[in-house]
Amino acid sequence: MSRSAEVSLVLETANVRPWRRIGFQDVVSGWRRQTRADCIREWIVVSGPGAARAERKLFDDLPVRWLELADAAYYRQKNAGFAAATCSLVALADADVLPSEDWLECAIEALDRADARVALVTGRSRYLPGPFAREMALARMPNHSSQAGDATHFLAHNVLLRAGIVRPLGLFREEENRLGPDSDLAHRLLAGGYRLLYDPKLAATHDCHRQLAGLYRSSVLTGYAFGLFERSTGRPGPTPLRSFAGRVRALVSRLLRGRRDVQIPAWRLPLSLLFCLAYAGAFEHGRRLALGGRPKP
Repeated sequence: MSRSAEVSLVLETANVRPWRRIGFQDVVSGWRRQTRADCIREWIVVSGPGAARAERKLFDDLPVRWLELADAAYYRQKNAGFAAATCSLVALADADVLPSEDWLECAIEALDRADARVALVTGRSRYLPGPFAREMALARMPNHSSQAGDATHFLAHNVLLRAGIVRPLGLFREEENRLGPDSDLAHRLLAGGYRLLYDPKLAATHDCHRQLAGLYRSSVLTGYAFGLFERSTGRPGPTPLRSFAGRVRALVSRLLRGRRDVQIPAWRLPLSLLFCLAYAGAFEHGRRLALGGRPKP
């Protein structure tokens, strides 16, 4: 691995919630414990107005820069942090996602081995234990294979970017939604002739809901966010029935292909299939609300 690698770490705070099992302090500690934490030349923390004093104290002995935005939207924070980064490699992190201790080391090694057309490396994300956590991982997270290779999608909490390639594209669209801008950037990179790498050694653990009611609302909000993004791009989408049917097909396909990767046993498949139907229905409900101009549920 390159001993001269220099990384800007961008931490958003839009996901800071007092009730989360993975707290902001846990995340900062997780990045401090990285086996190649010495490669992090700057910690860029993006927050809303008046960051809490306790949050600032977590970085007392680190080369940190705080960026305060009047608008604390998730992707706006990502873009602001990326724009301020000065290193050739930029890691994007979330306030409720824990990286494995060798995440940065593995990411740098992957890009060291990659050719000049590789724009980023992404990894495998999981949820903490909870109801249907493994099915939710298949539904909402794109990469689960145990084999490394090229990717077509990535998540904005589990990625190391080559800034020189990504910066001319402007990173993420800044609409106030939480679904679509990372996929849109992946599409633009691929259309520009660049490659995306996936390496399962880049492991990250995401917080999740512990009650079915929270899981349902989260699924509706995911559909709502997708509908907002659909409206913002101006791309005509399918009818509600075609959208629902297409999502069920996609979920079932992911389940059958990837259940072993997320450790779903065969006996659980009937429950997992019911989840696919329920998730697609909740998602489509949220999508219709957004496309109809209804307020956020």
